[in-house]
Amino acid sequence: KDQQVSFRATPKSSKGLHNGTSTRRSQYIGLLKNGKRWQVLINVRSKKKYIGTFKYEKEAAVAHDLCSIGLNGMRGKTN
Repeated sequence: KDQQVSFRATPKSSKGLHNGTSTRRSQYIGLLKNGKRWQVLINVRSKKKYIGTFKYEKEAAVAHDLCSIGLNGMRGKTN
């Protein structure tokens, strides 16, 4: 029987966030705004690795989650 896995991006907690003055920060982990697009970075062995850029913030958050799970299994940090 086929199993389905679904991903849903949820905002990160407000703990440790800036007061909302930055326009580059995302509500999701691993994302930052670069011009009009969202850039995805992930930490691999304490080094940041570039994943790609996406037009939509939620799309970028899901890409981060997939990479995190791919690299770390179910222990991966996700949104």
